Amino acid sequence: MISRVLTMKGVPKQKHIGYTGRILDITTAAAHKKLSGASKWEVSQLIKVIKSIDMEMSDFFDMYSHTVTEIHEATWSDGKIDLPCKIYLSDEGINKVTEYSALKINDDWFVVRTDEIKDSFLFESKRNIKYLHIYPRTLEAVKRRIAILDDEKIIVDCLKDIISKDCYSVDTFYKIEDMENSLNISPYDAYILDWVIGDKTVFNTIKKIRQSQKKNSMILVLTGQLEGIVDQEISHAIHDYDITGPYEKPVRGNLIKSNLDKYFSK
Repeated sequence: MISRVLTMKGVPKQKHIGYTGRILDITTAAAHKKLSGASKWEVSQLIKVIKSIDMEMSDFFDMYSHTVTEIHEATWSDGKIDLPCKIYLSDEGINKVTEYSALKINDDWFVVRTDEIKDSFLFESKRNIKYLHIYPRTLEAVKRRIAILDDEKIIVDCLKDIISKDCYSVDTFYKIEDMENSLNISPYDAYILDWVIGDKTVFNTIKKIRQSQKKNSMILVLTGQLEGIVDQEISHAIHDYDITGPYEKPVRGNLIKSNLDKYFSK
């Protein structure tokens, strides 16, 4: 096994004895006995040789216990992302074909599906993979995208300050047209809308949200005006478009955030 890992790490077979003797500071005869199995290895000697070839003891014992011939760091790809991995190669002469194969290009190893190797030269040079250990990336938590629409800057800034401290990404708007242009490009996960912006209500905007790619997004409405036709439109929005609210301004920012948290915890 020691000879195998020395070869794997680039030490020519004819130099194994000399290399081992130099690392352990023992005679050539003593090194030969170690490698031939005539002399037992001390744990400290084994560790010293394995570390000298820049190999982890865990990898060495993996080779020993799984009867693999080589272990290498490699790159695995699904066509979209490349991930680092560790490959455990089986004997070169084995006839069984494995689902994934290893190819060495220059000094780097790559994992490919065996049935995707069309080049005959590459197919002949492939190595069978007995075990494959992929190191998945740690993904950052995806923040929910929130749109706030209000023509009062102080309210917008206050809500954004409270909401964006947590797991939300907040975009702010002061005009209906600006927010509608943005949702046409990339709809949001939730909307906080002042019912009246200038001389218009957001009733038609709510209908557009319900027709967007994220038609089930949360829509929370704020208002300081609840009379006449506005009141009728809000009632229509509540019953037909599933809005949350309306909440009369001024409204506590923590109440808005609690509604968002509750909605996204479902």
